[in-house]
Amino acid sequence: MFLKSLTGLFSLTLAGLSCAQAYEVHTITTPAGQPAFELRYFDPADGPFVSDNEGTQVSTWAWSPHLIQQINQGVRYWASLIQPQGALEPAVIHIGTYDAWANAFGLSILGDGGRNPKTVLQMRLQGLPSSPASMEDGSHAAFGLGPSVYPTVTHFSQIPLTGKDDIVSTAIHELGHGFGIISSIRNTAGTLTPAFGDVLGGWASLMVDDNGNPARPGQVILCRGCPNPAASDVFDVRQDKGMLVGPHIDEVLAGGLPGVPVAMLKHKVDGTVSVDDNYMSHIELKNSMMSHQSYRNYTGFMEAELAVLQDLGYTIDRRNFFGRSIYGSGLDVVNTQGYSARNAEGTAYLPGSYSTALLGLGLHVYGSGNRIRQAADLLTAGEGGAGIRVDGEGNALTIDPGVRVHADGSSGQGIMFAYGRNHTLVQRGDVEALGERGVGLRFDFGTNVFTAAFEDRGSYIHASAEGPLPPLPELDGPLVTQADISGRVAGREAAIYMSANAYVARLNLMQGARIEGDIVSLYDQQDDLGAQRLTTVSFGQRADVAGRATGQADADFRFAYTGNILGGKNLTLTFDGGDTRLNGRNEVYGAEIRPGARLGGNATYTMTGGGALTNQGTLAPGNSLGRIDVIGNYAQTASGTLQAEFDASGASDVLAVSGTATLAGGLDLMPMAGWYADGWSATASPLRAGTVAGDFDTVALSPVSPTLRFEAAGLGAGQYDLSMTRPADAYGRYGASANDLRAGRALSQLAALGTPAVQPLFRGLDFSAPDGHEVAQALVQVSPAPYSTGLAASLRRDRAAADAALRSLAPDGAPAGSGWAGHAALFGGTGRQDARGTLVGGRETLYGVVAGSSRRLEAAPDVTVGFSLDLSEQKVSLRTPYRGEAKATAVGLGAQWRYRPDAGRGWTAQSAARLGVERGTMDRQVAFADYSARHKADWTGYGVSAQAEGGYRFALTESLSAGPFVSLDYARLMRPGVDESGAQATRLMLDRLHADALRSRLGIDARTAWDLGGERAVSARLQISWDREWLDRDVSQTARFDAQPAVSFASVNTWVPRDTLGLRAGLDWRRGERVSVGLELGGQTGGSYRAIDGQLKLRWAFR
Repeated sequence: MFLKSLTGLFSLTLAGLSCAQAYEVHTITTPAGQPAFELRYFDPADGPFVSDNEGTQVSTWAWSPHLIQQINQGVRYWASLIQPQGALEPAVIHIGTYDAWANAFGLSILGDGGRNPKTVLQMRLQGLPSSPASMEDGSHAAFGLGPSVYPTVTHFSQIPLTGKDDIVSTAIHELGHGFGIISSIRNTAGTLTPAFGDVLGGWASLMVDDNGNPARPGQVILCRGCPNPAASDVFDVRQDKGMLVGPHIDEVLAGGLPGVPVAMLKHKVDGTVSVDDNYMSHIELKNSMMSHQSYRNYTGFMEAELAVLQDLGYTIDRRNFFGRSIYGSGLDVVNTQGYSARNAEGTAYLPGSYSTALLGLGLHVYGSGNRIRQAADLLTAGEGGAGIRVDGEGNALTIDPGVRVHADGSSGQGIMFAYGRNHTLVQRGDVEALGERGVGLRFDFGTNVFTAAFEDRGSYIHASAEGPLPPLPELDGPLVTQADISGRVAGREAAIYMSANAYVARLNLMQGARIEGDIVSLYDQQDDLGAQRLTTVSFGQRADVAGRATGQADADFRFAYTGNILGGKNLTLTFDGGDTRLNGRNEVYGAEIRPGARLGGNATYTMTGGGALTNQGTLAPGNSLGRIDVIGNYAQTASGTLQAEFDASGASDVLAVSGTATLAGGLDLMPMAGWYADGWSATASPLRAGTVAGDFDTVALSPVSPTLRFEAAGLGAGQYDLSMTRPADAYGRYGASANDLRAGRALSQLAALGTPAVQPLFRGLDFSAPDGHEVAQALVQVSPAPYSTGLAASLRRDRAAADAALRSLAPDGAPAGSGWAGHAALFGGTGRQDARGTLVGGRETLYGVVAGSSRRLEAAPDVTVGFSLDLSEQKVSLRTPYRGEAKATAVGLGAQWRYRPDAGRGWTAQSAARLGVERGTMDRQVAFADYSARHKADWTGYGVSAQAEGGYRFALTESLSAGPFVSLDYARLMRPGVDESGAQATRLMLDRLHADALRSRLGIDARTAWDLGGERAVSARLQISWDREWLDRDVSQTARFDAQPAVSFASVNTWVPRDTLGLRAGLDWRRGERVSVGLELGGQTGGSYRAIDGQLKLRWAFR
């Protein structure tokens, strides 16, 4: 937009206007709701909105609502920046129209009749008193707009995007002059004779010349093209290096620039240079919205420009709008400065809270050649906000893992590269822009605020409506040479966007990359030889430790994407390694699957470059069954494979090619998991093409099933006859035992029947691991073998309860004929049985209580008799490869008899009998491959047992005796038939079962006693024995599949070890003839079984 001379504008006055006009009023408030500006829009019938030395100025054309709305947007931006001071009324701005095409002006006169260096608008917003003469028409500033091609709608964004004359930026820019962005320089002796006035108005007090000398009132200005005579006391800008300096400016620039540049010269599009008669009234940071340059791609202020406003006296929380800016070049920066919402005082960030600032920016990179690591979160949800903007040239940006760069407001941009060439990006963090029109990663110069017809710039682009312009070195290269992504990028409008003027040479998606949203490229340019400039999007390169692509294939790469890839003019896809699944619409110039890489998914590939989708690796349509459409040609080389799945219904993957399919390499047909009945067959057509050239070198069936055998026969015209057989030993051949073979034969019978209930089981079996190890697991898990573990635990429980009752009888030394003595004992233990042969492994726990009564007979004092009642709980946890748990609650009645001489020598004998009943449960799991079932069963079982023991005791001393003993105990356990619950395919019906056990124990028993006096005594016992099971240790359990009761099989399992070593020690304390307390500990080991048990007993004599 061409600007009216500010020299002339500054001579305008705001006087003599009537306050009775019927203008349209709009009030603009700050984010806190404080009225900041009153905008008065004047139509032609509303009278003058401003007057100058030549008379009043009346609007020449009427306002349209969309123009008013966009000017209000620009003023709203000012209201978000400036914090008005004092308790004054809103600043009044008169706004009108005039006829200068593509032109605009803005002004505010100096206060106090020109004696104050601040404008009237400045004074009002800074809370400073001003004389009524400064604003006789009731306004503090004026803004005039000429006609142009304006957009109907403009949204706040970091770069101009409408492609039309940007009225929002125009309003911000022109009103900026009224805010004091002006030099107040005027001509003193005709055209181009600039000098400072008697008052250094606007920002003149911040200005220094080429030599660093500050401006002074009345000082003449020397410049190239200015006829002012040289003198000693001049403001010398003949090198055009004037600048603004101040404490806030210095803080922001941090030595990166010596100051904020201003200019006396204007560089035109055609390359000519002339004096700019606005005389250093613009900020000449490169491409600045507040500049007077012919190309501008900023829509708001840079941080250095806000610092200028601060040095002009405005109250601005600059950190609300910028996290950090880097104006220097060649720096190594680890940026730990985050960006988020500010506290109420505007003194600190609130970590984790999103900023809502308008056009807020977490990090701005203005300089060149910097190496930057972003190591802190940048969080904004404000309109037009962005995480990072990169300008300059050759900057290398890295986002650290775990770092969030979020811009979730409307028109937000996560990371954007907006100008220059040869930048690089390593994105390992989390980037998102989920608001309306949000883009996660944007490569885009934007459009010139004046429209591209005035001047257009981009990668290898410099032109105007008249044609190409001289090339610019800063644009002679890709905007970004390489972007390496191993983190998340998400955007609502697009995840990754490359505009029509931004060339990205290479985009690498590597392990860990998550792309949520479309990938779009509109770039369409050719090099000097006419070749298309292509952007390569690579999938599956290996990253180095710093997250950069190495150029080597990554076989572990896994990437699934549901968005669209839209770049038919310049995107070419390469699948370099691993497994990529694209599920969307892909419009690309070219695509190539490299050797060792795999491409799948359900997608359409429109090949716009005239080439083909070339397969040197593996192309596998679908994510299960699916389809890939190629709008264009397909070429498969000798190293390529088309992998097509088919299912039990006969449906298959499809590769559909609209053009020519040129074939070589292999066709790999792969059965999908499912139920394939014996004798299954089908016809498949995996390739459908307009025309076919060549043929597959090989056609194979993937050996994905450990049990089924598939075959394929070509029928011509791309069709194949498929068939399947199930060998007789399909399952049993993976067994390791006779039990496994029996289970395998039963499964084969079950498969042949093929009822619907069992089909899920065979889907899992037939498509488990190809090496068959999961079938081997299944053979073990489907059997009833775990029930043998519960049976063995029940035997040990019954024996423990009977032993506890015997050991609770009256201790040695109890008076004969003293009457019945009540006794009670707690018993318990834990044991572990390792799997060995057909012995099922498990860990068991037992606890219980036995209570009863006993007495020594008066007529036979060496004989003790008693009876007992016991109650116990047991649990057995199965060990791999079985999964499950058996529990039982048992109660038993017993009778005991013992003969033991008091003298501690001679023969000893004891016997017992017990009758018990248990309530048992089994909860087992069958889980392998993708099949899983849980089965439960419960039952009421019974047990009887009897034991007898005899020995001889030798008196070694008066208190110590020892001698051998031998015992036999017999037990029978009985369990009824059991029906399991759970999935019918592996649910079992178990026949009733009984088991017998006869154990001998041969060992040595030693006892001692000490008389403590006062009717107190202590006795101790130590016993070691060899225990042996004499009956058949194998138990045979017959089971039937509930789904087909005719299919039965047996599992024969060893349930107890043959030989074990027993060790037991006990200690009893007795007081008088009525009370005794005892403690016993014992253990057993042998045959891969280890156990420890204990007993705490109490005896109380009563009459």
